Amino acid sequence: MGVHDYHEPFAGSTASSGFADNSGTNDDPNQDTGTGDAPFAILINGAAPSQSGSTVIPSSSFTIGCNSGDFTITRAGIDAGGTSPQTLGPEELDLNSNFSGTFTTGDGFKDFIVFGVVVFSKNSEGRANAIVGSGNGYSTKIYVRDAEDSTPAFVEGFSDKDTANPLYMFRIGTVRATKSGSLRRVYVTQSVVGSNEIGDNLDVGGELYAFKITDDGDGTVSVTTGTVNSETATGLTPSGKPTELWLKVTFNTDGEVTAASVQTSSGSTSETQDYRQIATITWSGDSPTIVQGIKGSQSIASCGATHQWGTLYS
Repeated sequence: MGVHDYHEPFAGSTASSGFADNSGTNDDPNQDTGTGDAPFAILINGAAPSQSGSTVIPSSSFTIGCNSGDFTITRAGIDAGGTSPQTLGPEELDLNSNFSGTFTTGDGFKDFIVFGVVVFSKNSEGRANAIVGSGNGYSTKIYVRDAEDSTPAFVEGFSDKDTANPLYMFRIGTVRATKSGSLRRVYVTQSVVGSNEIGDNLDVGGELYAFKITDDGDGTVSVTTGTVNSETATGLTPSGKPTELWLKVTFNTDGEVTAASVQTSSGSTSETQDYRQIATITWSGDSPTIVQGIKGSQSIASCGATHQWGTLYS
């Protein structure tokens, strides 16, 4: 998992963008990740970073695709016909349709999201009892959408169980198209690679990773230690009952990260700072329901006011 980089200078242009251009050689750290043939691997113009040394070259637009992959759920609350453990799947999800991504007219970036949707049917007791092809306005498919205008809307996790066909949505990854001067880049941040299996233990399990939000049991939460590039984040014990937690980074004039901290709200993006959401939290008394947004220490590349996040590990 990680950030993969595809780029091409505009033909005939000699303007500098401030980004290093490795022209897709083996010196490019984002090449040859070995995930291109994997389930749920995101594809740009039909190719993936597993093709060592190759470069996908977007023009004014490019195609975002995704490999098919299997989804399995094991939970006590489902009805799988009396089997133990209660398991539905594996169910293969394939791509609903390729998506045409574009760059901004001027310097800047656009984000796209790749996500899976699983549609369930229910028994007379209201328990999910099968994975079905469609329902509630969705299909059991992989979707690619503009992150700012996602139709169908992407809402991570389980939907309201009172609906006719409960849904589960999971993030496969994100694609960011950046334009800076003469340079166009497409970044892929892969969140899921390989078959996706979920279970009860994923809601309360003891998996430890950087920037994990932990219920402290007394109406507060804390954040495990994590870094952005080489900077260790501060502010890991937010006060009160925050409903959002954000990772803030600041940059010097060379675009290097000088500090990272956990904040309870976001701010504006500029040449000197940027934000990434860590989690959302809803409270029932002193009990939080945490929806984790990132897992693992983060990386970020900066070019002026354009910044690209990536996960170092998860």
